[in-house]
Amino acid sequence: MARPAPSYIPVESIAAYPMEHAWDDWDPYELIGDPDPSVVERLRPVSRHGVLAFALACTEWILYRMKIHSDDDLPWQYVDAQWAGLLNSDLAYEWEPDQDHADGPVRGPIDMAVRQITNCSRALHLGEGELDAALIARVAVFVMPDPSTFLKWQDQALDRLAQLYERDGAGFGPPIPREALEPGVEMTAQSGIELARRYVQTLDFGNNEFLDAAALPDTEK
Repeated sequence: MARPAPSYIPVESIAAYPMEHAWDDWDPYELIGDPDPSVVERLRPVSRHGVLAFALACTEWILYRMKIHSDDDLPWQYVDAQWAGLLNSDLAYEWEPDQDHADGPVRGPIDMAVRQITNCSRALHLGEGELDAALIARVAVFVMPDPSTFLKWQDQALDRLAQLYERDGAGFGPPIPREALEPGVEMTAQSGIELARRYVQTLDFGNNEFLDAAALPDTEK
């Protein structure tokens, strides 16, 4: 179940465009190319939660690109759950998709993005994760019919994250809502906490395999 699309993603235009990118199930990395080093460097001063938020937002671009070509709901559920995990990590389970169902130019990029979300989340506990997030961004560039809109958003989003969520020591930083990646939304890191809470309240815990309702506060169960 897809969440309402952010205004910065031109869903109809990118989803309707035919799938024209090549794909190699054995070695997609050669086709996709390396993550942009400048993206990696711009993520380093961003909080750990901010790095994962960027990875999730880039994955949403990929999912909306594939919207009419895939009816698999699990990647959408996983992204929803990981956004919730930025408020409280106990709310979300990790996932590694079944490799047998990840072939082709539609499922392949989705699978890669989802796996990199999990890799990014784990790496951030070691003070890393920027490369994983930047790889998802590279996949988004690869599958877009015209990457210029994505790249413009990417530049704005990285600036915004650096301004709102500067990395401070070994912590993960405050919770981050989807609105943090929306260039036109006025917010602060403090107001973002409430936005993240409101988002979690909209989620259907009974129909999402990656959400744990037991971790909700008693007042919200």
